[in-house]
Amino acid sequence: MLIHKPTSSRTGHWGEGITAEDMTALRWVKPKIVVEVSFVEWTLDGLLRHPEFIGVRDDKAPREIRRKPE
Repeated sequence: MLIHKPTSSRTGHWGEGITAEDMTALRWVKPKIVVEVSFVEWTLDGLLRHPEFIGVRDDKAPREIRRKPE
């Protein structure tokens, strides 16, 4: 997964399971759109279980989005 966009960078904190060799080819992108998803639950690893795309949210900016407290 190599992204050649001006908003990409070589750093990011979502690298679990990715090797150092993989990281040389990856670029982390900055969020530009917000989407709504439904899901069953959060896993213990902080991932979504069975996520489903609902749609794009034009009424929200990426900087406004935070995970809701459980």
